[in-house]
Amino acid sequence: MPRYIPYKHNITKAKRGDYFEESFDFGVFSLSGKSAKAQVRDESGGTILLSFSTTDSTININANVLKLICTADKFTLSPGVYVYDIQLYTSITDVATMIEGTIEITDQITE
Repeated sequence: MPRYIPYKHNITKAKRGDYFEESFDFGVFSLSGKSAKAQVRDESGGTILLSFSTTDSTININANVLKLICTADKFTLSPGVYVYDIQLYTSITDVATMIEGTIEITDQITE
């Protein structure tokens, strides 16, 4: 896979304890035959706080759309701003970071 400059996408006001879903449309770029993984960390190089993967169905790929999915019982990060990225791969030697950004978690009003 060629090297890409990651697209910057900041996710705002995701509610802690809610079902979380975020879709990314890659337009004409085909995701056919690719797998993906993503991680949320407190800072670049920090502890992994949340992981997504096509192998555990927390990332769904359909044609040119990639969707991150996290059930409410696992979406429990404390309110704050975190960093994340999404990598596409076909093998351990063929990896490209396609999207990166921040994710802002806010607290629930109704508990």
